[in-house]
Amino acid sequence: MSYKSFDLLNKIYFVRTGGSKEELHAAEILKSECESLGVPAVIESFKVDGCKIHQASVKFLEPDMEVECVGVGMSSSTPEEGITGEFTYITSAQDAIVQDVKGKVCLIHSKLVNPKIYKTLVEKEASALILCCGSVYEENENVDLDPYMYRERNYKHGKIPAVCIRMKDAEQVLRAKPKKAHVIMIEDELQNDSHNVVATIEGTKFPKEVIAFTAHFD
Repeated sequence: MSYKSFDLLNKIYFVRTGGSKEELHAAEILKSECESLGVPAVIESFKVDGCKIHQASVKFLEPDMEVECVGVGMSSSTPEEGITGEFTYITSAQDAIVQDVKGKVCLIHSKLVNPKIYKTLVEKEASALILCCGSVYEENENVDLDPYMYRERNYKHGKIPAVCIRMKDAEQVLRAKPKKAHVIMIEDELQNDSHNVVATIEGTKFPKEVIAFTAHFD
């Protein structure tokens, strides 16, 4: 009977974000799968960034608008009452350099912030960021507001509290041209245990050579 890899994929077909209990469950499944094939395996843990977001909201003022959002992990917290600042739109690294963004709430038309833009916004003391996900061609009901965290390439420069909205909502906001925005973002930043599954198949012809195969399973 041949091995059916899609059966394994079906077993781990669930959300398994790095550092979550679901990721550990997936690691245990993979370890068991290796051992069922006669290959010993071990689970190794290591620390990764994590967060627990308690509150996230964004309102636009003059004219007044409120849109659904999620918090961006590892972006730091606003005061409990939130931050209100003049609203502006950042389109590029050059735009971030040219504009006076100190104390302003900046909308960026991307979920993955360009590190150069982010570094500039930190240095120029922007007060909060609004990121975007999805596409202007997709209706809101077809765009999930998935949890997201800053990566070290961003926050090594400093942290700016951030939330994420849908691109379709961002388009409507830009058409309305609000003067101000109010952002609340409250989180706890943590260190979670993530896991590697390591299995070794001993060779015979070239016992001193090591070939490493790696893959993400989170």
